Amino acid sequence: MKHILFSLVLAFIFVASAAHAGPVEDGIALYQQQDYVAALPKLKTAAEAGHKDAHHYLGLMYYHGRGATKSHEKARQHYQTSANDGHADSALELGYMFENGLGGPKDLTEAVRWYRDSAERGNAIAQRNMGNVYSRGLTVEQSYQESAKWYEKSAANGSAKAALNLGYQYEIGQGVGKSLSKALTLYRQAAEGGNVTGMTNLAYMHYTGMGTPVSHADAARWFRKAGNQGGARAQYFLGELHEHGRGVPQSKQDAFVWYKKAAAQDYEGAQEKVNDLSTGLDLAKQAEAKAEASRRLSRQQKPNYNKMTVGSLQEACTKTRADFKACRELYSRIRGLEPESYVVAEHICLTGGYSAYCYDAGIDLYSGGAGVSIDKPRAYNNFRSACHNRSMKSCYMAGYMAFAGDGIRTDLGEAYLLFNLSCTGGYRDSCALMKQAKRADDRAIEARNRGIRQNSDDAMNCKKTRIIGHGGRAYTSYDCRTNRQWRTGKK
Repeated sequence: MKHILFSLVLAFIFVASAAHAGPVEDGIALYQQQDYVAALPKLKTAAEAGHKDAHHYLGLMYYHGRGATKSHEKARQHYQTSANDGHADSALELGYMFENGLGGPKDLTEAVRWYRDSAERGNAIAQRNMGNVYSRGLTVEQSYQESAKWYEKSAANGSAKAALNLGYQYEIGQGVGKSLSKALTLYRQAAEGGNVTGMTNLAYMHYTGMGTPVSHADAARWFRKAGNQGGARAQYFLGELHEHGRGVPQSKQDAFVWYKKAAAQDYEGAQEKVNDLSTGLDLAKQAEAKAEASRRLSRQQKPNYNKMTVGSLQEACTKTRADFKACRELYSRIRGLEPESYVVAEHICLTGGYSAYCYDAGIDLYSGGAGVSIDKPRAYNNFRSACHNRSMKSCYMAGYMAFAGDGIRTDLGEAYLLFNLSCTGGYRDSCALMKQAKRADDRAIEARNRGIRQNSDDAMNCKKTRIIGHGGRAYTSYDCRTNRQWRTGKK
């Protein structure tokens, strides 16, 4: 099973200079024209002459089976040769193969090494991956400050997903100073870069007035863009806008259609809305709403996933523009049968923005369900990712693990933050724990401050003394000196 943690890598596009035309340029041009059979011998000739670009493209050809028999082993060899010669995109691909054990042993330390090499050479995807490495503590000490630095570099190089992740850190003040205005700017960058979750988060900030005045019209516009691209959360909120006439004409029928779409993706609370509206719509309007939904689906001309083999579903799921319906069908078939099925769920969540799948993966990794080996740190990362996509029960689970130190280091401040998100998002089980976490965190901070004060040379330290006064009457007093005075015996 092909592991998927980071986003799939886009092919490197090389623009050849006419002044240096030769086998490598000809081979790349033929590759880009998808004439793979003709490209192969030219690229082999160029690779034998030591061209790193040729090795990179041969790696792509062997990896995908384009014009050559598919071989992860040969792909890895060519990527290694090219990466050793300083090719940033090959270093990225090599890191991916080490991460997932493709064409050789799995080695996360080597994966991070090559991601870092590629990132330092300016590759935006590798820079985002390094942000993920530090955010999740993969072979390095977890550091949200470091993750923010890498996300910032990647976002500056045009990565919409890095802008999304950095926006979230600014929204909640994770590793950076909390700034809703910066979060808004970064979500806008992600949205304009085509990221569905970025569109949804931007719409939500307009909807709730976070970092910007409330604008239901702007919220509706961005929710619609995300909803039309399959964003379940956006579909749900667009249904809510239509139901109440906020920023759009009030229409129970349109609300029903959008809630129905969200429910089809198992978005939390959507089916209840469908059920509620079904009683309010007359049968004719219900039939028309269902017919319209059916017409839209038929226009999309999607394949029959039920008849596809597992191999075909996997191919559709892992291509550059992943078909997430194929991914969901694949996951439904292999969960409980394949011990690493959670990897598919992570891909659906992290790449497609479907938070319910990170929650499912988290539950399996936390409890050892569905034949998955228990891995609580990874479970926490999945709950955290789903919380990022506004899954309130995932915020609760991540908060609980941080509060109790269950499988991860206790972090009361983080627990309070997560419980607060979950509580304000309507998950009431979090509210009491939020208060407990806040009190415990306040006590811990005060204890740390007290320890600092007590250990400082200039800190005042008072000791109780018993003094005998006139007439033999005893009373209590205090001898107060700095720690330095106590140590030197001076008053």
